[in-house]
Amino acid sequence: MKFNIQSACIAFATLCASSCYAADRFTITGYIPEVTDSLMITLKNAERDGTRLARVYTTDGYFTLSDTVKMPSMCNLVIARRGGKFNYFSTLASPRIMVENADIKVTFAAGPDSLASAYVPETLMHAEGSKSHDEFVTYLHECLAAERRAGEAESIETKKYFSTEGNADTVAHYEKMSQLAEADLRAARRRFISSHPGFHISAYLVLKELNEPFTCTGEDMARLVEMAKNCPDTARVRLIDRRYERAKRYCLCQKYADFNIEDANSITKPFSDYITPGKYTFIDFWASWCGPCRAAIPHVRKLHERYADRMDVYSISLDENRDAWRKAMAAEKMEWTQLHATKEQMKDVTTAYMIKAIPRLVLIDDRGRIVCSTSSPNVIDAYLEKNLK
Repeated sequence: MKFNIQSACIAFATLCASSCYAADRFTITGYIPEVTDSLMITLKNAERDGTRLARVYTTDGYFTLSDTVKMPSMCNLVIARRGGKFNYFSTLASPRIMVENADIKVTFAAGPDSLASAYVPETLMHAEGSKSHDEFVTYLHECLAAERRAGEAESIETKKYFSTEGNADTVAHYEKMSQLAEADLRAARRRFISSHPGFHISAYLVLKELNEPFTCTGEDMARLVEMAKNCPDTARVRLIDRRYERAKRYCLCQKYADFNIEDANSITKPFSDYITPGKYTFIDFWASWCGPCRAAIPHVRKLHERYADRMDVYSISLDENRDAWRKAMAAEKMEWTQLHATKEQMKDVTTAYMIKAIPRLVLIDDRGRIVCSTSSPNVIDAYLEKNLK
């Protein structure tokens, strides 16, 4: 048999090109039964704020999606159907799927109506060809019950809030139930990470922890990051290392961060000047235009009155308009120390405690450590009742 070097080189080049293509892209082929009209299927990267990766329309229930991901990534397969008064597409279900650059086959065990009513649509979906998704299925087996309890508790809390028109006792009761369920879910996830440190989904969960400020101590965070280094995807590990450097600033029991702030007389000085050694410090970050902030003020007042001898209370306004701040302060009769972040101080203040929304309530213990950061006065209540008797 005559050896043709040119043909061999062409064949090898073709094979390399094919291999690179397979490694650089994903192709998801799927089927949804009982489809009578065209559905819109959109793949969104949940790790990048829902960035759309691909979109197609079904043909007799079949669809194919193709694009690329830099690393195995948590995505949502958003299934939408046209209908309603304006005949717009409305979402039926958004099952989660771990996508990697591979050929992935997805089949659903039920049609659109069943998907729309399923509390966890992932249980009606089967995916083949993605090792990272197989690992995610293992996560669901071990943590789905805790996920459901946390989701249901949060839903009940919301319903009770509106059905009782914000009754304080009812809200506090169901909020506590929701917080306990969320804590159980966090514990379940950490057990899963510990049991499966090399899984892609474990590294994803560690990254989620790093993005949530003041949810774990520095020791716990370091332990999670060390386990995540077992992930075989180097891009994911590098991303975790970068996020870890920032996240270390926002650990529970971390020393409080200082910043410059002005008082009601427009005098600026470091917040550390307001810290009394040996006493707790409670900070209420708020603004005059924020309804929930104004609603929390009576609760802040009670904390000020109850713990006056053991805790200093400060409200820090994030109002851009000084006049609006002063007017609201007078209207609410806020007799404890009032401070204000000027436009020039705002970035340092919000960065110090990663404030993304208000109200933001921060508790610093008598050793100067951040021990609680929340939007709920009830969480502060629970901590103080347990630790500041």
